Amino acid sequence: MTTRILVVDDEKSLRLTFDAFLSDAGHDVITAADGEEGLAAFEANDIDVVVTDIILPHRDGIELLRAVHQSAPRVPVIVMTGEPSLDTAAAAVREKAFDYLPKPITGEALVRVVGMAVLEKEREDEFERLRAQEERRKEGLERLVADRTAALRESRYELTEAQRIAHVGNWRWDVRRNDITASDEMRRMWGVEEGVNALAFRVVLRIIHPADRRRVSLALEASVREDAPFDMEFRIVLRTGEERVIHACGEVQRDEGGQAVFMRGIGHDITERRRADADLRDSRAFLDNIIEQSPYPMWIADARGTLIRLNKACEDLLGVTAEEVVGKYNILADSIVEEQGHMPAVRAVFSEGTTARFTIEYDSSRLNCISLVQTASVVLDVTVFAIRDTNGNVTNAAIQHIDVTAREQALDRLRDSESRFRGIVQNTDAGYFFIDKDGIIRDVNAAWLGLYALSGADEVVGKHFDTIQTSDDVGRAREFVAAIMRGDEDYLSGAFSRQRTDGTVGYHTYVAHPVTEAGEVTGIEGFIIDSTERVQAEGEARLLGTVAEQASDSILVTDTDFHIVYANRAAQELFGYGKCELLGKTPDVFNADPAGDAIQQELYAAVSRGKSYTGTRLNRRKDGSTFICEFRVTPVRDDGGHVQWYVGVQRDVTERTRTEGALREARREWEDIFQAIGQPAFILDPEHHVLQANRAALDLLGKSLDDVLGEKCCELFYGSDLPPAGCPMEALSPSGPLVAREMEMEALERTFLVSCTPILDDAGELIRLIHINTDITDRKESEQALKRSEAMLRGVFEAAPVGIGVVTNRVLNWGNERLAKMTGYGVDEFPGMDSRQMYLSDEEHRRVGDVKYAQIQEHGVGEVRTQFRRKDGTAVDVLLSSAPIDPGNLGAGVVFTALDITEQE
Repeated sequence: MTTRILVVDDEKSLRLTFDAFLSDAGHDVITAADGEEGLAAFEANDIDVVVTDIILPHRDGIELLRAVHQSAPRVPVIVMTGEPSLDTAAAAVREKAFDYLPKPITGEALVRVVGMAVLEKEREDEFERLRAQEERRKEGLERLVADRTAALRESRYELTEAQRIAHVGNWRWDVRRNDITASDEMRRMWGVEEGVNALAFRVVLRIIHPADRRRVSLALEASVREDAPFDMEFRIVLRTGEERVIHACGEVQRDEGGQAVFMRGIGHDITERRRADADLRDSRAFLDNIIEQSPYPMWIADARGTLIRLNKACEDLLGVTAEEVVGKYNILADSIVEEQGHMPAVRAVFSEGTTARFTIEYDSSRLNCISLVQTASVVLDVTVFAIRDTNGNVTNAAIQHIDVTAREQALDRLRDSESRFRGIVQNTDAGYFFIDKDGIIRDVNAAWLGLYALSGADEVVGKHFDTIQTSDDVGRAREFVAAIMRGDEDYLSGAFSRQRTDGTVGYHTYVAHPVTEAGEVTGIEGFIIDSTERVQAEGEARLLGTVAEQASDSILVTDTDFHIVYANRAAQELFGYGKCELLGKTPDVFNADPAGDAIQQELYAAVSRGKSYTGTRLNRRKDGSTFICEFRVTPVRDDGGHVQWYVGVQRDVTERTRTEGALREARREWEDIFQAIGQPAFILDPEHHVLQANRAALDLLGKSLDDVLGEKCCELFYGSDLPPAGCPMEALSPSGPLVAREMEMEALERTFLVSCTPILDDAGELIRLIHINTDITDRKESEQALKRSEAMLRGVFEAAPVGIGVVTNRVLNWGNERLAKMTGYGVDEFPGMDSRQMYLSDEEHRRVGDVKYAQIQEHGVGEVRTQFRRKDGTAVDVLLSSAPIDPGNLGAGVVFTALDITEQE
């Protein structure tokens, strides 16, 4: 695609010259004679690169640069000047100019710099396109998650209450003060007022059931005395008289003398889990229902491979019905599985009880074992695992499908993108290279060959990079390549010289990075851009560019004998010396560190070898005050690569050092809390690798910390390199809140509530994930029992011959069909209806309420005769009976029955 270049210069001859050169290079060129005309041309056209002189009529080049970047920040702007100065260069840098070119400028140099700018804009445009595409994908996922969450919240109000009850609290016992500090959730479990004040140990002990109190007290004392973990279950008695069962665990923390200081731990209300044990026997009856309602397509085969049942999700995915395939389809006779080479693994599932996992392109129209009305063509991730009886014999196999069609299509697009990138590399003006880990050149492009005056890649590919270096730079080249292989940030970009085949020496800038495969460095790759002319032109300006007078950090420049030759204003203010006082001195004059002599010698030795040196030490100002100084000393080389000066940058980090100490203490406390969490918890990097795991996580997996560090969490729990469907980390937004999902982990035969919380750096980038697994297996089983009970109760209510309703705070929440027929209202009109609407008058409503309240207070139930007003305004005589939902809390509402006694009356 042709790129459009805007050239702005008040000299007509230069405009015509630059137009000719750039047009010959294949660019579409638009010219302007002043800043205002240039800005108008930019706004009227789709410009890719702007080339402008600084000194212009009406609007200078810096103002034009600023205006362009205000409306199009990604458009590169190259500024030129016939009167170069440090001020104009600094202004161009501040406004993010792509390059700063002193006049006169050759046409070839301009074409080369413009080409580099075009390449940079193309890269940024492609990055922006990919970023926008990713944002759209994330927005779609967020909408999907929001929709499903809203539907779940609406249909499962009781589930929300159960989750609230399942919270875990933490506590800390101060052994010396003998008091206990607890989280709000822990206090709610204990039935005490929420707050931050510590509770006396004896107050907490009184909450424990009298029969368990001594056992708990002795266990705590033994834990402190023997340095053993505290872990036990016991009963507590709330102020209301209700008994709850608590599981508590904790560990003792000791001071440097070995004396117990604190015990930190957590508490979990397991009352509901205990009650749920009674319903465990019933859970198996719901297996079929779970399979049917699962969102994951799956089906079951008998021991001979014949399909005996499949769920709705599987029917929808493959476009089949149960009538078409049950008892007819056999996986061991599937021609598609056979053709794609997966049948041996499938047969092993039935014969040996193994698990098969493969990806298959499945076009059901090609099946030869059955005939289908509707066919489907998808790419499936298939898992086949054996189901054994108590004797270990394979009785069935479960087959789960995951539709990965979109993923495979994305991989195809990625391969196409890589192909396009390869084309860009081969056609760019920047020289591309790849060097393997042994230093052998494996790939270069045409631009690289041109920079070294080589005619073909066969002249250099397969040879060591030593062969293309000048004799003076071979050692440096080896050092740089080794540092880039290590990923040392100081070496990932920079400048270097090169030996051309025609005997001349050229200079170039480079950017490079290590190439890794499976976590192992296999080489380095990068680009080089010719900077020969720039190096020759900037020789005299290097010192001024290094020692920027306006820098906020202290900058000192010394000669090779370490005598100060320059000190900026910040250095004078930091050390309290005048400039004349500093010149000729060595940095030893600032030394106040007890180990300062050793540090200074180590510094001198490093920079004398051409290395940079970074350190921290105690320095003294002229007035005798001291401060902690962070410094970095870097050698500055001449065009031949020889050290001419040493540049040191210093900064007062006294306050930062104090802050870092406080942060270390805070981190230690956080580690203690992290290890005390009773649920399995992990710290992950953005690629889901384990960086840390607490004791509960290691106990769950039966592994040591060394076994899990660096592993992906999906590998630990699912044996897969890819996250499972529904993984909360896949739905996590980089700037969003905690995301939680319920996940079944078949290897552990448990169900967990998996929550992921993002940790961002100051720039808002994702750097860590907190991954907590809460075992909700028992709670899920309780929910199933609760749903059965609710369904049965609703069935009884609907079949009742009397009207039944629920009222809370004078508002009708629900009514059955019989009540609807009795009053003439629809069942859907009851929720939210003011109960007074059903009485002939407010006085009658109050009378009935007073009578029932008195009866309930005395007998627990109330019964009164009254009249209901039908929707059409007529009256019906009823015998009204009421009972509270919670006898201890009448505000929770009442259930009432209404018997039509019109006939009796």
